[in-house]
Amino acid sequence: MLTAYTFYGNGSKALEVYDKMVGQLIQPDSMVLLNVIDAESLVRDVGLVRNLHACVASSSFILKIQIQNALINMYAQCGSLEEARQVFDGTERKNLVAHDMVTWSSLLAGYTHHGHAEYAILLHHDMHLEGVQPDSITYISILNAQPCRPARPHKIVFKYFKLMFQYGIVSTIVHYNCMVDILGRANHMEDALFMIYNISFDADLIISWMTLLGACRKWLDISIGKKAFAALIKRPNPG
Repeated sequence: MLTAYTFYGNGSKALEVYDKMVGQLIQPDSMVLLNVIDAESLVRDVGLVRNLHACVASSSFILKIQIQNALINMYAQCGSLEEARQVFDGTERKNLVAHDMVTWSSLLAGYTHHGHAEYAILLHHDMHLEGVQPDSITYISILNAQPCRPARPHKIVFKYFKLMFQYGIVSTIVHYNCMVDILGRANHMEDALFMIYNISFDADLIISWMTLLGACRKWLDISIGKKAFAALIKRPNPG
């Protein structure tokens, strides 16, 4: 029942079921706790996350690494990045490489989402020092972590973009759109246009051109704005 409530987006009802389980002294297993964390992601109450964290800390489950990853993600979503970091530092990161990446990515995404670019960049550096290879999803957070101030040297943004290829990561339209957005917001319009022109795989570029057009509107760049608008109206009609 708890799983069903969570699946259909009723986090409050799912947590009520969990409270009844606890009240009846029913010991939840790791899968139940993962469902409870999913339910709390719908409610986003950091107090509930702390209570569940206390429960997990006194237990030892087979899926402990997954639970810790979920806790990091939940603390980050609630904006409690210090507590997310505390869980991260206590995670047994030597257990499983696949889950290791989830652990790093969850904290990295939290730093990026809440505007802590410096911590995200430092975390990426720590990944490199520990020999952890970022994946495609991780690099979306790394790219989004780059500050978008006009005075910031845009070569730094390209540095991280090029690192993807050194790691053998296949770039996607999402990575290119991140770059267009970052460069556009920083008023590096020629570079943003260059990124779109250098997309070498088949992809729907509507978001790319719309992002660039929005930046042109912000910075009053009529010349590149005309190119973006022309590219948009030339797109084939999906009907």
